[in-house]
Amino acid sequence: FRSFQLMIFGAFVNLFILFVFWKDPIERQYADRSDVALESFAVDLQGAITNVEEFNVHEGGRGIQFLTERGRIDIEYRNQVIRQRIDGLGHVPFITEVYTILFSFDGMRLSVDITMLDGTRRERVFAVGYNSN
Repeated sequence: FRSFQLMIFGAFVNLFILFVFWKDPIERQYADRSDVALESFAVDLQGAITNVEEFNVHEGGRGIQFLTERGRIDIEYRNQVIRQRIDGLGHVPFITEVYTILFSFDGMRLSVDITMLDGTRRERVFAVGYNSN
Protein backbone atom coordinates (compact mmCIF):
# COMPACT_ATOMS: atom_id res chain seq x y z
CA PHE A 1 0.00 0.00 0.00
CA ARG A 2 2.92 2.41 0.72
CA SER A 3 4.33 1.94 -2.75
CA PHE A 4 0.94 2.95 -4.18
CA GLN A 5 0.96 6.11 -2.00
CA LEU A 6 4.51 6.93 -3.13
CA MET A 7 3.49 6.44 -6.75
CA ILE A 8 0.51 8.83 -6.35
CA PHE A 9 2.70 11.35 -4.50
CA GLY A 10 5.30 11.13 -7.28
CA ALA A 11 2.62 11.79 -9.90
CA PHE A 12 1.44 14.90 -8.02
CA VAL A 13 5.01 16.18 -7.68
CA ASN A 14 5.54 15.74 -11.43
CA LEU A 15 2.29 17.57 -12.20
CA PHE A 16 3.26 20.38 -9.85
CA ILE A 17 6.66 20.77 -11.55
CA LEU A 18 5.00 20.82 -14.99
CA PHE A 19 2.55 23.47 -13.77
CA VAL A 20 5.39 25.69 -12.51
CA PHE A 21 7.19 25.48 -15.87
CA TRP A 22 3.94 26.08 -17.79
CA LYS A 23 2.85 29.08 -15.67
CA ASP A 24 5.78 31.40 -16.49
CA PRO A 25 5.33 31.42 -20.31
CA ILE A 26 1.58 31.93 -19.90
CA GLU A 27 2.12 34.95 -17.62
CA ARG A 28 4.59 36.42 -20.12
CA GLN A 29 2.06 35.94 -22.91
CA TYR A 30 -0.59 37.91 -21.02
CA ALA A 31 1.92 40.68 -20.25
CA ASP A 32 2.77 40.81 -23.95
CA ARG A 33 -0.91 41.41 -24.79
CA SER A 34 -0.84 44.81 -23.09
CA ASP A 35 2.34 45.62 -25.02
CA VAL A 36 0.61 44.61 -28.25
CA ALA A 37 -2.37 46.83 -27.42
CA LEU A 38 -0.07 49.77 -26.67
CA GLU A 39 1.88 49.29 -29.91
CA SER A 40 -1.33 48.96 -31.91
CA PHE A 41 -2.58 52.20 -30.34
CA ALA A 42 0.71 53.90 -31.22
CA VAL A 43 0.47 52.84 -34.87
CA ASP A 44 -3.18 53.92 -35.13
CA LEU A 45 -2.52 57.26 -33.44
CA GLN A 46 0.50 58.11 -35.61
CA GLY A 47 -1.50 57.28 -38.73
CA ALA A 48 -4.40 59.47 -37.59
CA ILE A 49 -2.33 62.58 -36.84
CA THR A 50 -0.22 62.72 -40.00
CA ASN A 51 -2.52 65.06 -41.93
CA VAL A 52 -4.42 67.36 -39.55
CA GLU A 53 -5.85 70.84 -39.98
CA GLU A 54 -6.17 71.61 -36.24
CA PHE A 55 -4.76 69.92 -33.17
CA ASN A 56 -5.55 70.53 -29.49
CA VAL A 57 -4.95 68.89 -26.14
CA HIS A 58 -7.96 69.22 -23.84
CA GLU A 59 -9.44 67.93 -20.57
CA GLY A 60 -6.27 68.78 -18.65
CA GLY A 61 -4.14 66.55 -20.86
CA ARG A 62 -6.51 63.57 -20.70
CA GLY A 63 -7.65 63.95 -24.31
CA ILE A 64 -6.80 65.28 -27.73
CA GLN A 65 -8.97 66.64 -30.51
CA PHE A 66 -7.95 67.13 -34.11
CA LEU A 67 -9.58 67.91 -37.43
CA THR A 68 -8.89 65.79 -40.51
CA GLU A 69 -10.70 65.01 -43.74
CA ARG A 70 -12.53 62.26 -41.79
CA GLY A 71 -13.98 64.85 -39.39
CA ARG A 72 -13.34 66.05 -35.85
CA ILE A 73 -11.66 63.22 -33.97
CA ASP A 74 -11.48 62.98 -30.20
CA ILE A 75 -9.18 60.53 -28.45
CA GLU A 76 -9.90 60.59 -24.77
CA TYR A 77 -9.68 58.72 -21.49
CA ARG A 78 -12.94 57.57 -19.87
CA ASN A 79 -13.53 54.84 -17.28
CA GLN A 80 -10.14 53.14 -17.66
CA VAL A 81 -10.43 53.12 -21.47
CA ILE A 82 -8.71 55.19 -24.15
CA ARG A 83 -11.32 55.62 -26.86
CA GLN A 84 -11.92 57.42 -30.14
CA ARG A 85 -14.96 59.34 -31.32
CA ILE A 86 -15.47 60.89 -34.75
CA ASP A 87 -17.69 63.97 -34.95
CA GLY A 88 -18.98 63.16 -31.46
CA LEU A 89 -20.23 59.72 -32.49
CA GLY A 90 -19.09 56.24 -31.60
CA HIS A 91 -16.86 54.98 -28.85
CA VAL A 92 -14.12 52.88 -30.41
CA PRO A 93 -11.90 51.53 -27.61
CA PHE A 94 -8.15 51.56 -28.22
CA ILE A 95 -6.77 50.36 -24.88
CA THR A 96 -8.53 49.08 -21.77
CA GLU A 97 -7.30 48.79 -18.18
CA VAL A 98 -5.67 52.22 -18.25
CA TYR A 99 -4.98 53.93 -14.93
CA THR A 100 -3.94 57.35 -16.27
CA ILE A 101 -2.96 59.06 -19.49
CA LEU A 102 -1.34 62.40 -20.09
CA PHE A 103 -1.08 64.06 -23.50
CA SER A 104 1.23 67.04 -23.99
CA PHE A 105 1.84 68.96 -27.21
CA ASP A 106 4.65 71.38 -28.10
CA GLY A 107 3.35 72.49 -31.51
CA MET A 108 4.90 69.67 -33.57
CA ARG A 109 5.32 66.70 -31.23
CA LEU A 110 2.72 64.93 -29.15
CA SER A 111 3.98 63.17 -26.02
CA VAL A 112 1.81 60.46 -24.50
CA ASP A 113 2.42 59.01 -21.04
CA ILE A 114 0.22 55.98 -20.22
CA THR A 115 0.09 54.09 -16.92
CA MET A 116 -1.79 50.81 -16.93
CA LEU A 117 -3.73 49.40 -13.96
CA ASP A 118 -0.92 46.90 -13.35
CA GLY A 119 1.57 49.79 -12.94
CA THR A 120 3.19 49.39 -16.37
CA ARG A 121 4.14 52.81 -17.72
CA ARG A 122 4.82 53.69 -21.35
CA GLU A 123 5.88 56.97 -22.90
CA ARG A 124 5.79 57.67 -26.62
CA VAL A 125 6.39 60.72 -28.80
CA PHE A 126 4.52 61.25 -32.09
CA ALA A 127 5.03 63.70 -34.93
CA VAL A 128 1.96 65.76 -35.79
CA GLY A 129 1.71 66.53 -39.50
CA TYR A 130 -0.30 69.53 -40.58
CA ASN A 131 -2.24 69.69 -43.83
CA SER A 132 -0.66 72.26 -46.14
CA ASN A 133 -4.00 73.28 -47.74
